Amino acid sequence: TSAMRIYGSSRSETVATIIDGGSWDRVFDVRPGGSLTLGYLDVSNGAPPAGQTGGGIRVDFAVLFADETSVWGSGTYGGGTGGGVGVLNGSTVQFINSAIWGNVASGAGGGLFSASAADSITFQATTVALNTSATSAGGLAANGELYVTTSTIAFNGAPSVGNIELSSVDPASSMG
Repeated sequence: TSAMRIYGSSRSETVATIIDGGSWDRVFDVRPGGSLTLGYLDVSNGAPPAGQTGGGIRVDFAVLFADETSVWGSGTYGGGTGGGVGVLNGSTVQFINSAIWGNVASGAGGGLFSASAADSITFQATTVALNTSATSAGGLAANGELYVTTSTIAFNGAPSVGNIELSSVDPASSMG
């Protein structure tokens, strides 16, 4: 596998570049060893088969860097986790000046779900909002490292833990 970069039009343009999954499957699947950089994009309407992780984007033992990118309107069903983004097997994910919003998961992590204690998630100047989960962690469920700076994680919903659920994480070292 190799590195891939996808850039849309600048946010200063009047029309956004949208990559729409049409609710047929997830929009991006970053496979083991892969690296994906997204910039100035809207990623929307991803919906993988029932029970899977990552409605909009799945990152599996790989790297994702997103700048000025929104992941919205995606979902996982049949017990699937990570309605917007699913992170697996020691992946590294970084969102800068971005948003994860309006996603839904039937399992944990309406906005983002990190499955592995070896995962590393970073949010810088990013908003995670208006996501929902049918079980827990409407905003995000993090099992690995979580770094948050100058970001907003709010207005997410779930029957248990609305915004952030941390597991296998030392919260004192994870929030900056």
